[in-house]
Amino acid sequence: MTALDTDTQHVLPHPLVDVVQADVSATDLGTAEYDGVHARLVLIHLPDRREVLGDLARALKPGAPLVISEWDCDYRDLVLDAPSRADGDLIDKYVETLISFFETIGMDSTWASKANRAMREEGLEEIRTVTYAASSAGGTGTCLLNATVSQMVEGPLLAGGMTPDEPAALPRA
Repeated sequence: MTALDTDTQHVLPHPLVDVVQADVSATDLGTAEYDGVHARLVLIHLPDRREVLGDLARALKPGAPLVISEWDCDYRDLVLDAPSRADGDLIDKYVETLISFFETIGMDSTWASKANRAMREEGLEEIRTVTYAASSAGGTGTCLLNATVSQMVEGPLLAGGMTPDEPAALPRA
């Protein structure tokens, strides 16, 4: 198994995993080299996502699976329940601000809705799309991920209109 990323600091070492620090957009993946490929939260961020998708498809051995996991940013009704209306509004504001920032650096927030067609156009067969959503209580799972991401992009969030106190409040919202 090969794990390829521009930042491999979060890839845990394993004897069966070759860790490669590289940009998938600039890496020759070869032809019919892999028994399967899983691209998780990658293509949505790449300006050349269609070309990379073609590279991934060519890199597969015949009959090998390609799994694309992306966020569906078209679906924005994310808050099912919140401790308060203010907490729900905070999550909505965070998501809108985050997506707006990522779009300024090349993210296509509509990519998930285009991926099925793109895979078909690349000649892939037996394409199946699954949309999944789950709820998380404040202080758990997704809420803690939101808090971590907000720390990583705090500057752009503040520049996008969030106040300094709002990112810090995300873990409980």
